[in-house]
Amino acid sequence: MLLSIFAINVFLDRPILDSFLFSLALAVGLTPQLLPAIISVNLSHGAREMAQNKVIVKRLASIENLGSMNLLCSDKTGTLTEGELQLHSYQDLKGEKGEKVLLYASLNAYYQKGFENPIDRAILVQNKLDLAQYEKFDEIPYDFVRKRLSILVSKNGKNLMITKGAFPNILAICSLAEVEPGKLVEISDLKERIEQQFEEFSEKGLRTLGLAYRDLDQQSTIGKEQEAGMIFLGFFFLFDPPKPGIAKTIASMEQLGISLKIITGNNRFVAASICGEIGLKSSRVITGSELHQMSSEAMIKQVNDTDIFAEVEPNHKESIILALKKSGNVVGYMGDGINDASALHAAVWEFRLTVL
Repeated sequence: MLLSIFAINVFLDRPILDSFLFSLALAVGLTPQLLPAIISVNLSHGAREMAQNKVIVKRLASIENLGSMNLLCSDKTGTLTEGELQLHSYQDLKGEKGEKVLLYASLNAYYQKGFENPIDRAILVQNKLDLAQYEKFDEIPYDFVRKRLSILVSKNGKNLMITKGAFPNILAICSLAEVEPGKLVEISDLKERIEQQFEEFSEKGLRTLGLAYRDLDQQSTIGKEQEAGMIFLGFFFLFDPPKPGIAKTIASMEQLGISLKIITGNNRFVAASICGEIGLKSSRVITGSELHQMSSEAMIKQVNDTDIFAEVEPNHKESIILALKKSGNVVGYMGDGINDASALHAAVWEFRLTVL
């Protein structure tokens, strides 16, 4: 338009210098007025292109924020991995495939009435046992603080409480261990050996959960106070393979200047193993218990120097996002679990994208 105005003035025999200055003055005056419209048109064009790649942009300004992002934080399960856990194996403390371990794990998975989850689905796929002989009496649902789930079932008048969950949280409530059917020993005598087994399996990338039980005679209800003095029965191991091409995606992000940080509730050994498989090399892992002891100032320093955060609770994820933002980063977050809600909320002002 300005070139046309300049050409028309020259065509009407106006002085060339005056015509040029007049066109330049119009350009200076119109630019602030038209810039928002120009930006909106460009962002709309970008949103259309992203829609063709199955990404819905809910707020146009988010495209600009996305382009400014230099850090992407991601959950592991279901985001970097397939999210479909498979029961790799199970074993008792003798290192054998004890049917009692599978039976008790299946009872816990079958009778729990909380939210449906991949762990219970993986256990029940392997179950070939008859569970109809048992009757459920009570349940203590899973939560992200206890990291375990307990049920109370009965068979032939014998009431049994079965608890499964994160290995450290199961071991912490056990006073005895079943080394073979009917033979119990003090957990303190085997604790070091049990923890060593846990580390060995976790370093192979297997998600290792613990299983414990307790006889409760005629008691028909249970509470969290009953999760004590239990008998450690064994382990079951779950495997969640990385998504195909995830290593290539991470390499592409690095070329674009975007760093990746993993924030997961899995234990530090599994997190380090999976991160090694997908090409994310990091010699240091910070756990949730370490984050809990840090001051706000220390956390801001530590989160920038660490790429893997393991054994974290939902509130830790939010704290990490906020600490990264306070240190001047433009942070994105990806996660598809209920425990990612607070972290997504912490990053929600940055951009809102829905990937179909």
